Amino acid sequence: MMKKRSDRNNKAVRNALPIRWTSVILAARVKSVPRFPSIPQLSVIVPVNQQVNTFESSLVSVLENQPESCEVIVAHDGGYDDPFDLGDEVRFVQAGGASTVELVQEGVKHARGHLVHVIADGMCATAGWASAAVERFEDDDVGFVSPTIRHRDGDVLACGWTDTPHRLCTAVCAGQDSPRQGDMVRSIGCYLQAGFWRRDLLASLGRGFVGTRSAEATYAYGLLARRTGWRSAVAVDSVVLSDDDRLPWDRSTLDRGQRLRSIRHHLRGGGWATAITAGLRSAAGVLTGSVGLGEAIGQATAPLADADIELMVFTGEVISPDDYDTTIRLPERIAARKAA
Repeated sequence: MMKKRSDRNNKAVRNALPIRWTSVILAARVKSVPRFPSIPQLSVIVPVNQQVNTFESSLVSVLENQPESCEVIVAHDGGYDDPFDLGDEVRFVQAGGASTVELVQEGVKHARGHLVHVIADGMCATAGWASAAVERFEDDDVGFVSPTIRHRDGDVLACGWTDTPHRLCTAVCAGQDSPRQGDMVRSIGCYLQAGFWRRDLLASLGRGFVGTRSAEATYAYGLLARRTGWRSAVAVDSVVLSDDDRLPWDRSTLDRGQRLRSIRHHLRGGGWATAITAGLRSAAGVLTGSVGLGEAIGQATAPLADADIELMVFTGEVISPDDYDTTIRLPERIAARKAA
């Protein structure tokens, strides 16, 4: 289990942190001792998005709640120059692009931890959030873990995602006060912007799907990982907070429906007949408000995106649980082998 640093604030960032104070807090960080663990267990990647204030809110929440054996990596496109002189405790890496997907994958290249956590788009960490998620990786075939994403007022926004007859990659447990076990078991993937991953799996997923849109990467990564034998888990006590009352990246659009359905067809089979049937089922969800009409139409016309999606998916690049020990040796396993 990961122990929290004794010099960190034990209080979770449960209440809204005024964005105007994030710069003040970052500037006041104590930097007298370098904070890079020699062999970190976890690498937390915080991408710099277009809204620098929300990035800083995410970063300060990670630093205030950073556990031991954890490094923090800030990935940017060259437009962020460490104005608060955090180089002693944060590693800055520059990506060739500005999308969240490109920033995350650049961070993964530099990550030293065998586990990676991404926290983006204004998501904020809380006390103990990392330890609760890391524990779920005790099972060798768990490749990715979803935290509980909550609105600051308390309602659950997501415990990962699943597919339903009405919508693909839809949030699990949304609107619940406490996540229900019966709903959590339906979770089959985690969002790229707030998920925990085995590092080498996430790196291979970046080769298996080369698109740069976050929603598409989230969906493709989940399907590709499950296709190669990995399973997902939910860490109920790993709480990540959002200022928004809905997931900021989860907008219902025609393009979303069309491209996610095309990804599913490419990995699991399907054509025009499957797409039209899916579109009709999705349209029924318009009446309940679970999906927009445009997204339903998008699912029905998914084959129009097939040629584009086909150029982005490379199934042979993704490692399986059976490959993993030859890809990365966990420190505790190395020690056990030396002792033997």
